Amino acid sequence: MNRYVLFISAFIIPMFVFVSCNSANNDVTSIKALNPVNASVTEAYTLQENDVPINPLDILNLNDKYLIVINKKDQGVFRVYSLPELDYLYSWGRMGRGPDELSFVSLSQINTNSSGLILLENAIAQLKHYEINDTGFVLKKKANLAYPTKKQPFNNLIRVNDSTYYARYGYDKTTDKEFIALRPEFNEALFTFGKYPGGSDLTGAARSQKYSKISTAQPQGKLFASFYRSLNQFKIFNDRGDLVRNISIDDEYISEASSDDFIYRAYVTSTNKHIYTLGVFNTEEKLSQDPDNFSPMIGVWSWEGKPIKRLKIDQKIHRFAVSDKYETLYGFSIFDPSKIYTYKLDL
Repeated sequence: MNRYVLFISAFIIPMFVFVSCNSANNDVTSIKALNPVNASVTEAYTLQENDVPINPLDILNLNDKYLIVINKKDQGVFRVYSLPELDYLYSWGRMGRGPDELSFVSLSQINTNSSGLILLENAIAQLKHYEINDTGFVLKKKANLAYPTKKQPFNNLIRVNDSTYYARYGYDKTTDKEFIALRPEFNEALFTFGKYPGGSDLTGAARSQKYSKISTAQPQGKLFASFYRSLNQFKIFNDRGDLVRNISIDDEYISEASSDDFIYRAYVTSTNKHIYTLGVFNTEEKLSQDPDNFSPMIGVWSWEGKPIKRLKIDQKIHRFAVSDKYETLYGFSIFDPSKIYTYKLDL
């Protein structure tokens, strides 16, 4: 597939009887964005030719022990590297419907816990927990994740803690809630929460598309952050669905966008200390016309919603993972999937 097509598709968010939570604070707080500072790559690790991810989709840090590159291909779906050395260990996973194959696994909705990865088979709403070691993946358990009125595949499913998962919600025209909270094997929704921004008469899928978002959960399971893709705004919730912060960003560095295809941020990940976002600050049309002008910025935020640092990086990274322990960002670009770029973070 053409790298430019992959580049644009990497930034497009896929669209696919409850007790509602009350928000503790609906007021929007305006904050000023930090001016960006230039950041040069610390080291570029060139992978051996037979270890090059053909179609990289995402990258994960598993407990500061393994760096896992997820590949959108039929074999070797997960490529595992040691941390901090970045030595290649092995690849694992085959897409298919046979024994021990990954059927209908949503590669864009992979979660982690203290020992491994949690894969979602969206077609049957089932979670598969794999323990990861130096030589392979071991399936430890399966758990169903559904609710009686579920009609659509899960979208942006995020593990908050072992007993709670959040997913995007709101395709139903009868609700104004943005998220749904679920518990494995419970078969009922725990609650719905989050309210869409005002000023729009849209409902259902059209509303979800307009207010598409990227989300992440604090690994220790206390907080959840969600950034709007085409609004310079984000929200932080707790593990009960209460709104903790609702923040609008005043950014003098960029002009406010009126186009619906303007992308502020395209990716988010987090550690217990910080939230990290990939800033795009351009339109899909302009990126598709000349993606070589893509100049990404990494935003670092506290879990209180305060800006910590803003880095204008020198590589066209579109996915990354972060280690607090090693104070390092690990990223790759679809333009050169033969390398993993590292940046030392001085926070």
